[in-house]
Amino acid sequence: MPNSNLNAAPAATTASAFSPQSSPLFKMNNPASIVKQPQARRRYSPQHFYQNRILDPYVHQAVSPITLRQLVFFGRNMQEDKLLKSANYVRTELPIRLAHRIRDFQNLPFIVGTNPHIELVYDLYWQAFERIAKIPEIKTLEENEAFCEMVKGLLNDHLVVIPQLALGIMECSKHIPAAQVDHFMNKMLRSRISRRVLAEQHITLTNNFNSPNHMMTDRGYIGIIYTHIKPKDIVERTALLAADTCRQAGGGMAPPKVLLDGNIDAEFTYIPDHIEYILYELLKNSMRFVMQNGKRDPTTGELPPIQVTVCEGTHEIVFRVSDKGGGIHPEMESQLWSYAQSPARLANFEKISKMAATVQEQVAPSSSSSSTLTSTSSEESDRQEDENIILPPPPPTNKNSTYQSSESTLLLDRHAPSRAQSAQKSSFSTTASSPQQYKNQSLHLGIGLPMSRVYAEYWGGDLKVFTMHGYGTDAYAKFCKFGNIYENFDV
Repeated sequence: MPNSNLNAAPAATTASAFSPQSSPLFKMNNPASIVKQPQARRRYSPQHFYQNRILDPYVHQAVSPITLRQLVFFGRNMQEDKLLKSANYVRTELPIRLAHRIRDFQNLPFIVGTNPHIELVYDLYWQAFERIAKIPEIKTLEENEAFCEMVKGLLNDHLVVIPQLALGIMECSKHIPAAQVDHFMNKMLRSRISRRVLAEQHITLTNNFNSPNHMMTDRGYIGIIYTHIKPKDIVERTALLAADTCRQAGGGMAPPKVLLDGNIDAEFTYIPDHIEYILYELLKNSMRFVMQNGKRDPTTGELPPIQVTVCEGTHEIVFRVSDKGGGIHPEMESQLWSYAQSPARLANFEKISKMAATVQEQVAPSSSSSSTLTSTSSEESDRQEDENIILPPPPPTNKNSTYQSSESTLLLDRHAPSRAQSAQKSSFSTTASSPQQYKNQSLHLGIGLPMSRVYAEYWGGDLKVFTMHGYGTDAYAKFCKFGNIYENFDV
């Protein structure tokens, strides 16, 4: 874990310079208490602009970026001293990253900054900054436990950030140029990913360290990172979820099949949440367009299938998702990556109170229904009506092999619940328990593709979409295979 250049002095200065009576945290009992959901009241205070003497020391510090490889090497064979070092890295790094984003809020036009949704997010960031900056050096496992509990509370509180930002941008779209909105949102979302990676990685390392078998690495998980991701498993899981979502949105209409070929058994290291979100969004969009515009086969009556091809290069893994769903209209194509070009499409965020931007929270209620992963044998296809993904024919030495969908091939961590349990509760959020959370899976939120590209670019990857209006669309998602690229963090 990289060493932070932050010493204890700024934290001490913060604690002494800031008046407890003026802090929104004054009524809290202790540093380890979990922050409650913000109340519906005016939270944006001009006094924050005059607290720059507190913020400046952190804004002037550079972020210490990391790579997936560093996280993996550091997380192996976890010992007490390494766990405390991880805690102090997170403790010193999070305030710096929060401070840069607070400064971005301060640089917004005044009329945008006073929007109640933007105010709420701004104040949440100040609360988190204040709380973490006051924490002294963590020297014991007990102090680390209290720190983890506090960070868990902040993670839960910040589940409102994406919906609130989206609503704020929608309401302020007339007062700020679209290009500035897109730049601001990309920075906010990228920084949010960076903070959650640091926090969730440390919390999971702590949970694993406290478990009786914490030295076991047989399942390939290092915190939230999985070191044996295979395209076949990822596509299987995300295609099943996307099919459930589209089936529900289509009133029970069967979605198109997904054909998988290429280097399906390639293996690489990545954070499952990130890649699952991207592929889920791509497959869901393809299925939706095919169900709306696809021409059925005159003989079988089936919709044209979606083809997923995996290519393993020297330094990267590329997924191509290809459909025949009629392509994207030129007017819509120009708005694919924008949050502000068509603000009306963000209106559905009024129906959603929290969002973690993970696949787990988007599981449709009907996802418990099983589907089977089989070879391309026509006899087997006729017998299996629930078939969703078709793999290339198995090798000649294994002609009779049938691939069955496994229970939770990829989990958040090696102590995570099963797939059925994951659908009910996320490890780091209360999103699934929220009464407003994704009851209607047909909601189009308008940020799926932009958010997917932020996820892809964060670890040095890329996401591109090529479309032929009237025919179909190809999407290319590229991921770094070795995890040796530093996080793409916009300071």
